[in-house]
Amino acid sequence: MSRETIYVVVNGTPSEEEDALIPGIYSAEVDTDLSPGEKAEVALDHFHDNNGIACLDDFDISAHLASGEELPRMEAYQPNSLSARGEYGEFVGDDAPAEVLKLRTSNDPAPSI
Repeated sequence: MSRETIYVVVNGTPSEEEDALIPGIYSAEVDTDLSPGEKAEVALDHFHDNNGIACLDDFDISAHLASGEELPRMEAYQPNSLSARGEYGEFVGDDAPAEVLKLRTSNDPAPSI
């Protein structure tokens, strides 16, 4: 099965010290035969499974193609039900594609609280 990179963009200002390094851009590899919504959910599942966030409300978290296009979220999705269809990549920061970098509204890593 071939895979493509989906970029998880995390913008916001952390209110908790343990979230100081969360803002930025992360990657996940997902199966290419998934629908756009499924790709987003798989990428977001893997992001959340690998990055604990103390105050989720501090952040706007979205999934994007390399073109910068935001992937839609699914209305009815059971978390981690498609986890086998992808895997966590890494924190990519400034190594993300230019169109994805434009989506970042906060510096990464975030300044200390």
